[in-house]
Amino acid sequence: MLPWSACFAFGLSSVFFVAAQRDYLQPETFIRRRYHSSAKLRDYIYIDGGELSWLNSSGGVESAQNPKTQSIDLSKSWVNTSLRLRELDRGNAPALNFCALWVDEAETTMYPFGGELSFLTDTGPRPPQPWEFVADGKGGGLWAQGTVAPASNFSSLVQPAGGSYTYGNGVGYYLGGHLFSKSWPARDWYPVTGLVTHNMTSNTWTNVTSVEYDQGRVSHFGIAHFVSHLGPSGLVLFIGGRTSPDDEMNRNEEKRSFADIAMYEPGSGKWFHQIATGTIPEWRTRPCAVGVKGENDTYEIFIYGGANTALYGGQFPTEMEAEAANALDEIFVLSLPAFVWFKANYTAKSSRQSHTCHLVGKRQLLTIGGIDPSLQEYYSFQKNATDPFTLGLGVFDLTEMTWSDGYNADAPEYRSPRDVFDYYLRNTRYPVWGSPDLASLFGDDNALIASSPLPTETSTTVNHHSDHSPQSDVPSPEKSRRRKTVYIVVPLVVFLILVAIGVFCIRLAIRRKRDNASKKPDAGTSELDSNQLGELASVQRHELAEQQCFEMAGGPMSPIRRYSTTDSIYEKDVVRSSGLYSTS
Repeated sequence: MLPWSACFAFGLSSVFFVAAQRDYLQPETFIRRRYHSSAKLRDYIYIDGGELSWLNSSGGVESAQNPKTQSIDLSKSWVNTSLRLRELDRGNAPALNFCALWVDEAETTMYPFGGELSFLTDTGPRPPQPWEFVADGKGGGLWAQGTVAPASNFSSLVQPAGGSYTYGNGVGYYLGGHLFSKSWPARDWYPVTGLVTHNMTSNTWTNVTSVEYDQGRVSHFGIAHFVSHLGPSGLVLFIGGRTSPDDEMNRNEEKRSFADIAMYEPGSGKWFHQIATGTIPEWRTRPCAVGVKGENDTYEIFIYGGANTALYGGQFPTEMEAEAANALDEIFVLSLPAFVWFKANYTAKSSRQSHTCHLVGKRQLLTIGGIDPSLQEYYSFQKNATDPFTLGLGVFDLTEMTWSDGYNADAPEYRSPRDVFDYYLRNTRYPVWGSPDLASLFGDDNALIASSPLPTETSTTVNHHSDHSPQSDVPSPEKSRRRKTVYIVVPLVVFLILVAIGVFCIRLAIRRKRDNASKKPDAGTSELDSNQLGELASVQRHELAEQQCFEMAGGPMSPIRRYSTTDSIYEKDVVRSSGLYSTS
């Protein structure tokens, strides 16, 4: 059962296969797909909502809301130049942009939540209704209006867009987001607080506090990813994106560093933070992510694409922003439990944002749609912005780290990329943890826990139309270990050098004493005998060695940054209630 704001509102409408593909699904006329949603139900990918642009029979460009639901068959191999998508009628229910789709444990039913209407239509938002889609196992299925449990507070929930969402173990999660003139209720860019959950088995809804996600700030267009085998109820990771104050968007927005991984443990309701190391991605928003379990009980999360600016309305990227956006055609890998980032080495083909992606065929990432982040969003739908991936579909082999235009249904099992595999051969399996409870969730019985607080500033301010800013320098356990090593080694080396100097001075003084003793003293030196000279040299040697060694080795040093023993890396000074959203 699903909220109205479901990306798809299909009634008990008939399902049919379109023999003649429409212009927007022809490889020769397709331009772009954006703002859509997609979900994997067993051997099929379902795509709905969002907007499409294509060339009409006259060669002109047309754009519209996606009028149908499409499905892609994963039971057999294909290439995107000859792929035929199946289309399903959706009846009278609204199609939405930026809608969440949650899939049940059996992978037979999907439930939409949130979303907003397209500006390509004059239709206004309607009060929420739950919807659900039940697949038939053959690429078809039926949309029907769902029901709400009597004790459920579904009607009290607002329907945001632009939040970070995921699902796992039969529960859907949706963090943050915003309300807009095309969402329900209609508001002008208003942030939505809290973490909404939907238990798809009991059909119950909750909204829990998310103050500890980022000191009360609200998440927008980040990554949410569920890892089912961690903890008693799984673990939800929130990565990247941007945040705003809880009372106003477009003011004081910040970029969330990809070095700070926020986590929510559903069983206890606790929030955690962990600092990641390695090749940390530059900041971005609207990427996509897939995850797969690797060898030796590792788990890899692959992050693809995204945008490095937040351009609205009539804003246009600067030349520097456009160049930086083109450089975001990148795939990064976050490997757990080490919390280390790696970057895939491949020739860039197409940077994109507002796309979706899925793990398909054991070891492949299928990316769907998206627009060029180096262009203003209106121009990203034009003929000169045609997607380099035919039909907007690209496939990336997660083991070989290579792109292709086709899907291989018979691909072998996933194996961790070579760099990831080699890392665990040469390094410790676990990081310095942010808290002992987090270490326990990952099964680290000999955990090394950070000992004093990390700085609370792990993000940088977002300028909605500014030069591409470099990634913030976030302290990490690895840097701390290196810093401590320097503090030990450098004074030791200095001390040894001074000892050597002292020994040299002593030997020099002894040699001079012998030389003086072998010579007959003249009148100018008769008042100082050899014993007195030896005592003078001894005093001078003592003062030089002890005083200089003490001052060099024991002088002031820079303070060592330490970590936190609390459950969360950050000290929280904001406490808010966890009540459900109100439409008032």
